[in-house]
Amino acid sequence: MSNSPGNTVPAEWETHAEKTNYRETPRYADTVAYCKRLAAASPLIRFMSFGQSGEGRDLPLLVASEGDTFTPDAARQANKPVILIQACIHAGEPDGKGCRPCSLARHRDHQDAR
Repeated sequence: MSNSPGNTVPAEWETHAEKTNYRETPRYADTVAYCKRLAAASPLIRFMSFGQSGEGRDLPLLVASEGDTFTPDAARQANKPVILIQACIHAGEPDGKGCRPCSLARHRDHQDAR
């Protein structure tokens, strides 16, 4: 099930939540693996870390941009705004459970990753 009307998503690109009809939330490792796959498949997305949690796990960061402007300095030089969307405060947000505008599925749907 895809949350994007009229948009058919190949099974290998469905998020865990989409695959389970939003009944399940993925584990941290599954979410990070999906983020890395998305970044590897699209030149418009970069996977980074912006620190570590209290448990010592990386805090993942996806940057979506055109024109190789993946840092705040590069964006400023290109007169592009920098917008932070935080979507991991509650479990399920990265997959679009309750926060579709900031989900991985939304970013996937706007990239050439498919």
